[in-house]
Amino acid sequence: MGEPRGIRNINPGNLRLNGIPWQGKSANQTDGTFIVFDSAHYGIRAMARTLGNYFTLHGLDTVAGIIGRWAPSVEN
Repeated sequence: MGEPRGIRNINPGNLRLNGIPWQGKSANQTDGTFIVFDSAHYGIRAMARTLGNYFTLHGLDTVAGIIGRWAPSVEN
């Protein structure tokens, strides 16, 4: 339990469970809040796709805009 949550879940972006059927999403979701992936490949892939969508779907093209969406001030 000493490792950071993102490492334990193989989810370096700490992506939340939200119904998206990510490739490599573990069948055993033990966290309850954040997705658990089967391997680092899938966790990093999901994070990269999410960041890419911030630009293509939401028009975010600044570091401040991306951070504001990724880690909103109401949560952090």
